[in-house]
Amino acid sequence: MVFGGIKKVFNRIGDLTVNSSQKVGGGVQKVSEGVQKPVKKIRDVERPKISRPSIKRETKPEEGAFEPKSVSKTKASRKVIKKMGMEKDEIEIFRDLIDQKYERKEKVEDDDKAQKEAVRKASLEELLKEEEKPGLDPKLILIMGVIAFAVVFTIIVVLGFGVEIGLVFGIIILLMTMFIVYMPKIKTGGRSTAASRELPYALRQMATELRAGIGLHDSMRSIAMSGYGPLSEEFARALEEIKYGETTEKALVDMSERINSDGLTRAIHQITRTLTSGGDLAKTLSVIADDTAYEMRMKLKDYAQKLNSFTMIYMFVAILGPVIFMIMIIAAATVMGSVVPPILLIIMYLFLFPAIVAFMAFMIKRLEPKV
Repeated sequence: MVFGGIKKVFNRIGDLTVNSSQKVGGGVQKVSEGVQKPVKKIRDVERPKISRPSIKRETKPEEGAFEPKSVSKTKASRKVIKKMGMEKDEIEIFRDLIDQKYERKEKVEDDDKAQKEAVRKASLEELLKEEEKPGLDPKLILIMGVIAFAVVFTIIVVLGFGVEIGLVFGIIILLMTMFIVYMPKIKTGGRSTAASRELPYALRQMATELRAGIGLHDSMRSIAMSGYGPLSEEFARALEEIKYGETTEKALVDMSERINSDGLTRAIHQITRTLTSGGDLAKTLSVIADDTAYEMRMKLKDYAQKLNSFTMIYMFVAILGPVIFMIMIIAAATVMGSVVPPILLIIMYLFLFPAIVAFMAFMIKRLEPKV
């Protein structure tokens, strides 16, 4: 909830830069919301046919043009190349060499397939084990963090290190508690982002293989064996579910629920629709892949424009903020004496300002677009 509200604030700040950049230029320019439709490709425009007038010229046949030419007879060489023969022992040796070569090649291919299959099974087993692990209740973690904060703060104050040191260590414990609570969601979001980034290439590969006559399950197995990261792992898991009795539609729908991606949801919806009613799945997947790639490019362009405004804020907080604060403290100290305790200044410059900079970098990273 807290991160969602802060993310909306950062998005609004970035939209100011995008809207201002769209208004600068040639007068009033209306930009449609969302992703703009791509311009018609040049190669799709048909080239106009230009008819040229035909010019007929009367030509007279030259003399002797139709007269048969004298055929020159070449004498065939009477040399005969003697064909070299091979003995039985040489034939057997040559045959053994060829058989060994093909056996070695098949053995290498079998080893590669076995290695890829072992890696895929290992990654799938690790994924299933992680999901089967019982997780702690977030409320329990927060309660334990608050208790640890109170205990550490009391111990440090009793030992005489001061209230400031106790607050610093208590805040550090609370931040670690918040990080532990939100870490599973952050990890799941990272997997979804990585899968969305590889989605257009995987859909194009599936479309190409379906167009070549390969079945749907074989094309899914090809994606699972390819190096598409979390997307390949999810396809491998879907194939395992189908292998153990799950329907193809149910396994694909479960995969789309595990990965939060609009492009993958559209693709799986089209696949399930084609399995029930029929249609040209290869062409549809190719169109979805092109739309997904274009949408990703447009979102990256808007994200790059938003970074312009965040750059100024980041520079002020990371560089100008600490310098201006120190100048103000020195100016106040010359007139009023010591305003802020030295230990508090050390804590602010060692913990507070770096924490603010790290938090801004984390939020900017969270604003990265995904399909």
